[in-house]
Amino acid sequence: METTSNNIGAGFALLKSIPDASGRPALGSVIERIRRRWRLRLLLHGLLWTLVLGLGVFVGAAWLVNEMHFDPNALWLLRFVSLFSLLTLVAWFCMRPLRLDADDLRVALYLEEHEPELKSILLGAVDARRDDDPERSTQLVEELEARALEACAQIEFGDRVEREPLRRAAGRLGLVFLLMLTLALW
Repeated sequence: METTSNNIGAGFALLKSIPDASGRPALGSVIERIRRRWRLRLLLHGLLWTLVLGLGVFVGAAWLVNEMHFDPNALWLLRFVSLFSLLTLVAWFCMRPLRLDADDLRVALYLEEHEPELKSILLGAVDARRDDDPERSTQLVEELEARALEACAQIEFGDRVEREPLRRAAGRLGLVFLLMLTLALW
């Protein structure tokens, strides 16, 4: 029953972090959360461009069909070209950016670039965690992770970095949907 109630808000699960045994979020879950928000922004941006250019393809195809006086051969050709164009737009703007591999170090660097007050503590913790040096003290790595988590807590675990770009992307996407609805009703 508990998993069902957790799955109801699965769309917002990427905004939450998973705490470890001590009750604070684990460094890996913080990095994963930042990665997911970054990918969500890329997806929204890709959907925006797909819809805008797809709308252009639709309007252009409608204009060409009208210019060709609704010739059946032209209709079939433009349907094929439109469908191929839309599939290409989805692949290029939505699927391609999501396939980019962003390892933990790259995500930490991304956050450090946007939040300079971290002063590379997160980068050091991620680098220390991914290195399997047998001479490195586990206490040192745990202390680095704890300091990195404290620093991340000060910046809302990286939520500030993507908050405004996500709002802008969602707003633009909403405007495009409104434009498409207006055009469809017209």
